[in-house]
Amino acid sequence: MLNQTFWEKTLKTNLSSQRNFPNEELCRFLGRNNFQKKNNIKVLELGCGTGSNIPVLLFYKMKITGIDFSNESIKICKKKFKSKKNVKFKLFDMLKIHEMKEKYDLIIDVFSSYNLNSSQNDILLKGIQKKLKKNGIFFTYTPSKNSTSWKKEFHKFDKSTIKKFTRKQSPYYGNKGYFRFISLPEIKKKMNNINLKIQYCEKVIKTYNNGKEIFEFIVIEAKK
Repeated sequence: MLNQTFWEKTLKTNLSSQRNFPNEELCRFLGRNNFQKKNNIKVLELGCGTGSNIPVLLFYKMKITGIDFSNESIKICKKKFKSKKNVKFKLFDMLKIHEMKEKYDLIIDVFSSYNLNSSQNDILLKGIQKKLKKNGIFFTYTPSKNSTSWKKEFHKFDKSTIKKFTRKQSPYYGNKGYFRFISLPEIKKKMNNINLKIQYCEKVIKTYNNGKEIFEFIVIEAKK
């Protein structure tokens, strides 16, 4: 898989490209839902990367499982959090989460499943529905089709996925492999298809190149 090769190389040669702090929208989600008052929350993070979101999950005393398809990511996470209890990391393909034995109160996808094309993402969503407990929550932070990168790139694999960035103005120019975007109506339909009810839906807009380039994310919180 091209994405996997790209990330293995990136994490070995350019670790500074990774976030050092938790995603802001994830922090807001956790605070908004009063997780500080909840006990024994089991959480699965899809594509945990180098573990930038793990500290905030530990702050809320959650029981954490982080999975990633990158061996380098898992090695970094295990070393970084080796002294922490209630956290484990697995080299695992998110497309196979339906094979996992446990179920979770919370499944998190922070800018991770964009590496999947449209049909692969549909497989993942079915797995998420299966692995969520009753009243469990799926949180996702994912690229929107309102982004300039989606509108101006023409090397597309399917109706939602580009194969590569050709425009140097794009903030993600240089990424290798699939990069999937979605519209708000599309994600609402997909949540409905897997019987998850959206509780919270917002957009986050970032600009680059002195405001000339827009990159938008959709933030969804959906309950089983």
